[in-house]
Amino acid sequence: MVSILVASEFPVCRESLVRLLESVEDFHVVACAERESDILRLVKSHRPSLALVDMNSGLLPLYNLVTALSTYYVSSLLMRSIVDQAQTVELLRRGARGIISREISEEMLLKSVHAVGSGEIWISRETITRLVEQIQLASPTNSGALQGPVAERTLSGWPEMCATNSPVELPNRYNLTRRELQMVQALSGGMTNKDIAAHFSISEFTVKYHLGKIFDKVGVYSRLELAMFVTHHGVVDVATIGTAM
Repeated sequence: MVSILVASEFPVCRESLVRLLESVEDFHVVACAERESDILRLVKSHRPSLALVDMNSGLLPLYNLVTALSTYYVSSLLMRSIVDQAQTVELLRRGARGIISREISEEMLLKSVHAVGSGEIWISRETITRLVEQIQLASPTNSGALQGPVAERTLSGWPEMCATNSPVELPNRYNLTRRELQMVQALSGGMTNKDIAAHFSISEFTVKYHLGKIFDKVGVYSRLELAMFVTHHGVVDVATIGTAM
């Protein structure tokens, strides 16, 4: 069951979204927000797993909102009139799980909610291409890595060690537990929260808790940024670490 908070300043849109989402057996709308200032208050009281946000916010307030939602382990799916690739990358870096157009069809909207609710990321193919290009630019095997404005934007806000090309010894430098290392390995392998929960026989909430601790220790905002960080540096081989804590 995906518990959803619907946030929209447009009454007709908000009511339509609620009706559409409630038509799906696995979706449950637990709260609605008509103002941006209500969102975090409702998150604290209703504990949704996903926030579907359709607000005409400026970029900075939206960045701050996405970051705040991620600290409460709430997956954010944002509806925008214009889906700008550069803004999308920054929103993902700050913890957003998906960005969709307001012109999206009902079928695709439900698919995006299901995907994000299952721990996946929902973005356009164009944005995926841009992300891959940024990862390649940041790769230590690329002679142009860490040079020029694109690389600076890609790595902005990351720990200073991103400037090195040597593999990062995550357990020594960041004091990650054995289970946290396993989470990093699973995430790097492309597993969703649901996959990780099933693999380790734990709840998805516990997975989100572990990932939140990892983000704090490593100094990143989201799964995407952690994956890019690991891709850039490489990660210790934790294959020999058992599945027990």
